[in-house]
Amino acid sequence: MSEIVFQARMYTSNEDMARIQDANARWAQIAGSSLGYIHSGDIAHRLGNGMRHTTLPLTELVRIFEQDGEIVGWLVLYPHWCSFEVQAHPHYHGGDLYRRMVDWVEEWLIAYIQRTPDAEKALYWDVFQEDEVTEQIAAEHGYTLSDKGYRYITRSLSDPLPDSTLPEGFYIRPTLGVQEVDRLIEVHSGAFNSTWTREQYLKVMHGPGYDAEHEMLVVGPDGRFAAFCIYWLDGINKTALFEPVGTHKDFHRQGMGRALMAATMQRMRAEGAETAIVWHELSNPASTGLYTAMGFLPKYTIREMKRSL
Repeated sequence: MSEIVFQARMYTSNEDMARIQDANARWAQIAGSSLGYIHSGDIAHRLGNGMRHTTLPLTELVRIFEQDGEIVGWLVLYPHWCSFEVQAHPHYHGGDLYRRMVDWVEEWLIAYIQRTPDAEKALYWDVFQEDEVTEQIAAEHGYTLSDKGYRYITRSLSDPLPDSTLPEGFYIRPTLGVQEVDRLIEVHSGAFNSTWTREQYLKVMHGPGYDAEHEMLVVGPDGRFAAFCIYWLDGINKTALFEPVGTHKDFHRQGMGRALMAATMQRMRAEGAETAIVWHELSNPASTGLYTAMGFLPKYTIREMKRSL
């Protein structure tokens, strides 16, 4: 029996973004489960928003593996966090190709850490706790649980949706585009205590997969943005992902996030989605309370695994 040959290459263009998004959606469909697979929208989010701290291009950070021209696996490196993702067709998940991808990504990151004086001497890998195959591979490579983790929760969009009433003078709409970049930065930073430059946010807005019509806002009477979310559609599996969701600290406990998510779920449903998805940190009780009240139920747990060097 002849050996299966895989062709490895680096990411080359925005066309590759669409191809790996389609691949992940199809793999989840084939597997009959999203377990272990990044939502197609989250791929765009991670390769856009998630790369704002690095100057390296995606052509150096994303590697694609093909068989007879079809994508069967891919990986991405996050140098800023010394972290990575490995994704593969269900037929190859946990097999030789998958293990070779893990070996390759670790080799690259270790070399990066060795030549970067201020890099942490550790590797990080977010693993679905229910994915026993990947958990076993991580353990074999010396990874152990860190103190961070996430809950993957879902909600049927066929169930009655919560009320989206806001305080007087506030209303919900999508962003109008790049002309609102300064106010978008303000609400993002105020929600997550994060730091953005105009250049970074504009890069995300001009990046592949971003759609201004899907960045939803709560706008106050004075024009300030009180809350925001971005939603991403997977037409193959009829799911829609919230990523990210945030309320500016000046507007906490006023129902902004709840109303915004309710209105956004109406849009998701109108665009053909049947299930809404969101991740939240296990250590964030406020998020847990909000999402539970909105009818989301736990599906998976993702744990951060750490390998000290």
